[in-house]
Formats: sequence, structure tokens, C-alpha cells
Amino acid sequence: MALARKIRLVTFLCLGVGVIAATGKSPSCGDIKTSVSVSETARLSGIVQGSQTRKPVPYAILSIVELRRRTVSDKNGRFTFQDLPFGNHTLVVDKTGYFPRSFPIDFTPQTPQPMIISLAPLNNDLYLTGLGLRTYRVEPIVVTASRKEQPADQVPQNVTALTKDEIELLPAHNLAEALNYVPGLAVQINGGPGNLAYPMIQGAEYRHTLVLIDGIPINTQTEGLADISQIPLEEIERIEVQKGPGSSVWGSSLGGVINVITRSPSKQMRGALGFSFGERNTQQYHLGASGTVADVGYLFTFRGLETDGFRPKNDYQGDNLFAKVETHISESSKISGAFGYNDGEGAGDEFKDLGYRTDYKRRNSYAALRLETVPANWMGLRIFVQGIEQDLESCFFQIGSEDLLSSIQVDERTLGAGLQTLIILNDSNTTTAGLDLSWSKLDSENIGGKREANKKAIWFNNQTNTDKFTLILGGRFDYASAYGRQFSPNIGAVYRLPKGKTILRAVLSRGFGAPPLSFKYYENIRRGQLANPDIEPERVWSYQMGLETSYISWLWTKFGLYRSDVSDAIETVINRIEKTAKKENVGRARLQGGELELKTSLAMGLSLLTGASFNDVKNLRTNQVIEGRPRTAYDLGLDYKSPIGFQASLRGHYLWWNQPEERKPKDRRFLWDVRFSQKLADTRFGGFKAALSVHNIFNTKSGWTYCYLLPGRWIEGQVSYEF
Repeated sequence: MALARKIRLVTFLCLGVGVIAATGKSPSCGDIKTSVSVSETARLSGIVQGSQTRKPVPYAILSIVELRRRTVSDKNGRFTFQDLPFGNHTLVVDKTGYFPRSFPIDFTPQTPQPMIISLAPLNNDLYLTGLGLRTYRVEPIVVTASRKEQPADQVPQNVTALTKDEIELLPAHNLAEALNYVPGLAVQINGGPGNLAYPMIQGAEYRHTLVLIDGIPINTQTEGLADISQIPLEEIERIEVQKGPGSSVWGSSLGGVINVITRSPSKQMRGALGFSFGERNTQQYHLGASGTVADVGYLFTFRGLETDGFRPKNDYQGDNLFAKVETHISESSKISGAFGYNDGEGAGDEFKDLGYRTDYKRRNSYAALRLETVPANWMGLRIFVQGIEQDLESCFFQIGSEDLLSSIQVDERTLGAGLQTLIILNDSNTTTAGLDLSWSKLDSENIGGKREANKKAIWFNNQTNTDKFTLILGGRFDYASAYGRQFSPNIGAVYRLPKGKTILRAVLSRGFGAPPLSFKYYENIRRGQLANPDIEPERVWSYQMGLETSYISWLWTKFGLYRSDVSDAIETVINRIEKTAKKENVGRARLQGGELELKTSLAMGLSLLTGASFNDVKNLRTNQVIEGRPRTAYDLGLDYKSPIGFQASLRGHYLWWNQPEERKPKDRRFLWDVRFSQKLADTRFGGFKAALSVHNIFNTKSGWTYCYLLPGRWIEGQVSYEF
């Protein structure tokens, strides 16, 4: 009835136009018709697709800003807004792995349907047609800053990301070797493939670096270490390195965070087989498959590595398995599960001057189950359960007789659970918050037998975005049964200059580093080593600022400065009268420095990469530079890609470890590696690729100490088949 009255009113007014047309002051019938249309509603439907592939983009989130209405595209990329009022609206489209879009729509009965919306993937570079020059953007999406995926130009922290394509270019076998080329990060590698390797960020100790696999921490609680040599590259989609404390989100991480993002199942069936063979009988083989069956995605990879080692008694054999499944249980909910298993033995060393050699057995596994859902238009929710088991056995043998002198075992079992929520307050303001819980059981001589350690934490991050500015305020409250309570606030800002592709970053954060439980519980009266049950976490205030620009289209530049003031620093206090040693919170330290990265494209498919970093680490109590922390590093790289599938990558790395003289370091010299690859014959079933790597081209003797020299020059060939 209301509609009929409106029609009669419009008719009456339009008839009046003829009576008063001469005055030129009558209202327009068109204007009246428009005002009527605004009050009506209709269905708006469309399809979300990729801008390059034109394939549907499933499960994208679409929002009408003014009405706070939200919907999700289905598995075929289709979406529908029911009963949407006619008029002007702002449509926001967001999907992981794509640049978000926001644009106005004038919704009328004449609006073409279905509406086609194209999303551009988050690429690291674009190519200028006709010039053959590469236009560098800021790096791909990162998640370690606030535990949600977001474009890098909204992240105030200093983050470096390595994508799968970048990793495949490197002459590397595992995570440790790939990270060896990241400026601001040093990897203490104790030899060739299979040897222990620990990362150090911005001059902090390696126990201050938190290493995660899809958010699962793999640092041992007994020693606080993460052996990144055991993580193969075949399962990795992206590596994200946050330089500086990540305690406001992740907890104990005084130096920084390394988050390994694993691959996801593909839509179509894919598989890979590969084999490589190098000197010293170094063999690596891998196989994998991925696909989707009945809306259930699956992925698994397997890698085996064997080598006779590049030093006496340095052989190694290890296997790695990774599997993942995921499925959408509704248009807005997804459940996924992942499992990883690593098993390695060997890669020990001989210490002839001490009369013994070592051998290692390392076995660890982890599993996770996650539910991700969008229960309301303004809210996203993630619930997870995860567990990790870590076993390490260090054996000591007498040289000559090969008698077992002693062994040390570390067994850790941790069960974790938590939830994370994303709340959209308005078009420019979002909040992420969560709860983390974990329960651990440990058994080792290094902690005096069996122990239990429990942790719980709540955290939040509020992000405000405008066209030019991003502000993040956050914090985390941790409670651990072993070391008590910690609060870690964080404030960060990003300013995007209106002209030119330039970003300014600044962040102030407070962090902490939990002491290894061996510092708290280990005691050996015969050796004079005393336990310290009252030891506390080390605390830090960190200040970081940086600039990132691609104002010159073919040149990408990143520059950063940092300073970290550490209080309650842990030092070994020696009582020369009683001949005892004890770990105590007596120190103060200052870590400061900077780094620079440049990437530029050259002619004919060539790209040049350079990087440099400097760390000044000083003990403020003694006013002395702390030895054993990386001081200066340089990285050089030259990449080539041809249109016919040939690729070449040259990498040079220089590092000054600043070790004490008694360790006789072999550093401050460039090591060069090169890798060539060529796509071979393609068939309808798949394609072949061959690769050749030359490690340490100039046979340079190098190592952080004379005991653990890196391998000299050695050559490795690889053949792989992908379908």
C-alpha cells in the first residue's frame, strides 16, 4: 500500500509540471524517481576472480562499509548481498594472498549483474612492459608482527620475508643455509649439511631468537635453542624474519622472531620427485604431492639426506616428513591439520686435543589442529590445539677405543592450545587479541631430572589505518611457572608518503628473554657449577626506525637503525675462592646498529642484490664490547632469469664473528656459492629440471671457530620432475 501511495504522489507531481513549466521552477521527475529508488532494495551478486589468472577466488570477505554488512564468496568465487538498498556504497574486498580493494559502487536497478571483481596477487615485483625493468614493491605479506596477514606497508617492525620463488634460487638445503643470506641475521653453522645451526638476530644471543613453524615454537626450554638445520626447504612457502623483540605478540623473544610458513594444498593435483648427489657421498632425495579431493585439500612432502660429512666422523643421515590437510566445512569456516616429523643422527665432531668425539641423535615431531571461522560480519575467530615432542641425545666417545664416555639426553613434551580473534571496529580500525596456553613435561640431566613448566598469556593488538598512516598499539601479559609474570607493550607507526613509493617506520617495544631451565636447575658440584632457582628473565627496551622506498622504479632500498637496552642480563659469575660458577642477573647490555638492503634490476633479466649490517654490542657494566656476537656482515647476490627456463644465482657472504682469539675464528672473508638450473623437456604429464650447485667456489677456509670449519669447495647436481 505504501508503494501505491508513492506512485500516485509521483504521478500527481509530474502532472503539475505541465501547469507550472513556464516558471522553470518545478522539481524534476527524474529527481523524484531517484529518491524513490533509494528506499528500495534488491539482490547484488557477483564473482571475485584473480586479475592475472581470471580464475575464481574462493572465500574472499566482502563488506559494505556504511551498512556494516558482510558476506563471503563461495568455493567458485560467487557472492550475494540480499536486500541491499539502492544508492551509493563503499565495497571492501579482502582475501589472504591478494591486495585488498576498496571502491565505491552506485547500486541501482540498472547495475550490471553479476558484478566482476578482480584482485591482484601480492607479488614481490611487477614488470614494466617494453622496458624489461623490474618495479620493486614492498615485500610480500607478513604475519609475525600482529599474527594476522597484512601488506608489508602496514607493518612498523623491521621484517624480511623470503618467498618460495626466492628460496628456490638459493644454493641451500635447509632453513639455516637459506637464512644465511638475510642481512641483520647471522647463522652459527657448525659445518656442512646436517650439522647444528643456530640463528642470531641484531647481535642478540641465539637463545634470544624465537623460531616458529606456523606459529608453533620449536625452541627447547631446557637450553632455549632452536636447531634450524633440521627444517627442510621443500615444505616452506615463506620465511618471515622479524628483527627486534616480538614479545608483545609471541612472548619470550628478546632478539627477534623467525616464523616459517608452510605450504598449503593446491586445488589441482601436483607432485614432485627429486634427487641430488654431491661430493663426500652427499645425497638428497625428496618426493611430494598436493591436491584436492571432494573439497578436502591434502599435501605431503618427504625428504631424506645422507652424507659422509666434510670432517672426520662427521657423517649424517636424516629424514623429514610433513603433511597437511584442510577443508571448508562451510562457506565461512575452515578446519586444517598439520604434522611434521624430523629424525637425524650423526654430524658429530672430533676433538683430538681433548681425546674424544661427539655424536648426536635428534628426533622431534609436531602436530596442530586449527579451526578458522567468520561467525559474524565484524568478527573472525581461530581456535587451535598443538603439540610438540623433542628428543636430543649427545654422545661422547673416546678417540681410538670408541668407548662411550657419557651421554646427555633431553626429552621435552609440550601441549598447547589457544584462540585468536579479529574484530573489525570500522573501516579503518581492527583489533586482534588472543589467549595462549601450554603445558610441558621435561626430563634431562641438565635440569636435574623430571620437571614441569606451564605458561599462559593474553595479548592484543589494535591497528588504525588511513590512506597514509598506520598506528599499532599492543601488549601481552605472560605468566610462566618457571619465571613469573611479564608485561610487554608495543607501539608502532607507519607513514606512507603521498608522492613516491616511500614508507617510514618506527616502533618502541618492551620484550624479554626467558632463561633456559638449565640455568635455573642444573648443578654439578664436582665441576663447580651451581644452580640458580631465583634467576629471572632478561628484559629489553627496543627502539627501531626505518625507511623503505622504490621511488626510483628499478631500485628498491631499505634502511634501518635499532637500539636495544637490556637489563637483568645473565652473566656467569665466578667465585675464585670457592671455585664455583653461577648464572646470575647482574649485567646490563646495549645492542645498537643498522642495516641496508638494495635490490635493482639490470638489463637482460639480471637482478642485483646487496646488503650490509653492523652490530655494536657492549657490556655496560664493564664498558667492554661483548665478544662472540656478529659485528659486521655483507651480502652480495646476482640473479639471472631467461625466458627459456634457465636461471642462475650467485651469492657472496662476509661475516665478522668477533670471537675471542682462543677460538681461532676463520672469518672476515667472502664465501661465494652459485647455482644454475634449467628446465628440460616438458611432456603432457610434467616437466624435468636439472640444477648444478658449486658451494664455496674459491675453496675458502671459513668458520666461526677453527673447530667447526665450513666445507671447502664442493659440487652438487640435482634432477627433479614435477607434474
